[in-house]
Amino acid sequence: MPIGGRMLHALRKHSLGRIVLVNIKHAIDADHVSRNLIAQYLKECSDRFNSDTTLGQNAPIQQILNMMQMVADIRQEYRFSNRPASANVPDKISTFVTWDVAAKLFSSIALNGLHVPRDESQVEERHLQRLEKASGDGKYFHLEADVYMGNARGFFWATPTKYVDTIRASFLPNGEKLADRIRNILGLVHYRASRRILEFMTSQEVLQKHKQALPTFIEAAGHARFKAVPCPGQPQDGWGRTADLEKAWPCQITDASINRSVEGLPERVVERIRFHPDLMWQWRSVGIVTGCPEGKTLSASKQTRDKEEEERNNCFAELIGKNPDWDELVRFLREFMQNHGKL
Repeated sequence: MPIGGRMLHALRKHSLGRIVLVNIKHAIDADHVSRNLIAQYLKECSDRFNSDTTLGQNAPIQQILNMMQMVADIRQEYRFSNRPASANVPDKISTFVTWDVAAKLFSSIALNGLHVPRDESQVEERHLQRLEKASGDGKYFHLEADVYMGNARGFFWATPTKYVDTIRASFLPNGEKLADRIRNILGLVHYRASRRILEFMTSQEVLQKHKQALPTFIEAAGHARFKAVPCPGQPQDGWGRTADLEKAWPCQITDASINRSVEGLPERVVERIRFHPDLMWQWRSVGIVTGCPEGKTLSASKQTRDKEEEERNNCFAELIGKNPDWDELVRFLREFMQNHGKL
């Protein structure tokens, strides 16, 4: 089989894999990343796919995506490679985390003293409000040297704080459903009902000292509502755009709807940063998510949930890909890998 053929066909078999294929094509078309770099990355993934006996045409999609992330873990130059000539730098940026992550950023002594549970299922709005009132300026943050903002892959996602401020201003002071709106406009489809969300903010000065870039399929990996480039007509400001779940759903693919905008907020990926109050970190509560994304229901049947997930992923892949010819897309990517890749 030609270079990359087995891996590309394996990705195509899964709805989430089709989202990845579309975003690979968009990264190539955007021309912000070296085509040789993209091809070399795909070839390394393909070689690993072919040599790993646990992978194959019927391998679970998450296993394939984990392998692709591992390739980028080994060679870090594949990440932060999407760097336009210029990018607007906001005064402050925000990133959003759930309580299971946030709890690690606060001093245990402070949480115990304020009677704030570490178990997310036990955290109520009143706990978040009490903690924010006492420590919004960061005085109760964890001070150990090995505490960072960012995931194990070495980065976190960020959006300009000013856009979040505008959203907050449109909601009542009690924050009712604010968490749902933030989850939706950021495309965080994996944030289910009952997740506790917190917003962490840092300054322009801190941001400029760390690597940052427009995200590509390499950073996004298996993020189910990621799109690699802004929709046509968006400003070329050096930022990507999230997919707003409220615009992307209901996802009916028709001639009239295929070109609709699903733009959310500007986004970039930022190199993980030491988490310390001296670096001017601040935070505020967003609240507790109350509804399921995209009109989903908490069905007791895993089979029903999996079927709904497959349908939604397929629809999103067709929406951002403009109802692509999948045979043609796989052929294009296979030929791309054959014709590029010498670094």
